[in-house]
Amino acid sequence: MFHSPENGIGIKTSKNLIDWEDKNEILTLGQSDWPWAKGRITAGYVLDIGRLEKNRNCYLLFFHGSGLKTEKEGDFDKNASIGLAWSKDLIHWEWAK
Repeated sequence: MFHSPENGIGIKTSKNLIDWEDKNEILTLGQSDWPWAKGRITAGYVLDIGRLEKNRNCYLLFFHGSGLKTEKEGDFDKNASIGLAWSKDLIHWEWAK
């Protein structure tokens, strides 16, 4: 399961969908290089496109990135973007640089 800690995308696993183990790894991808996401990365959604023969073992990660200004500063809508990353194993991620 992918979830949204304070910043980044967290990962939890479960064998029975009742008891969850935190993987203690937070994905921040290329956040330090992205002006559009320096404030926060959150709301990760993973799409398994591996059923398409040419994309075997391929996952897409869509996520929300926002700039440094907060909603109270009135600039949130100008500093919010959707990011995309991809992976073959759900552990190692790539993105456009």
